[in-house]
Amino acid sequence: KVEALQEQLSTKTTELETLKKSYSSTHQQLQNSLIQIQGQLQQTNNEIQTARKEANAMQEAAQQKLHQVESTLQRLRSTLDASGREGQSHSTLLQEDISKLHS
Repeated sequence: KVEALQEQLSTKTTELETLKKSYSSTHQQLQNSLIQIQGQLQQTNNEIQTARKEANAMQEAAQQKLHQVESTLQRLRSTLDASGREGQSHSTLLQEDISKLHS
């Protein structure tokens, strides 16, 4: 009976050692995976930050271009308004000259 108990104890001890090695191996694999995932997260975060900076720079450039276009349109409107008034004035003078000729 004592020999049977010793045999069971020996078997259980061997099983426990096998479980410890398995646990240790699994723990190491999980730790390595965690380190790898953390590295990937850091890389992804850096890429996001870079993309965000580039997007902000593009938005600022687009806003500057929009302001330039608006300024150019405003100058063009002013020029067209002035040209229209000048054309109207010339037209009036021509009509007056034509009226004088017919008189």
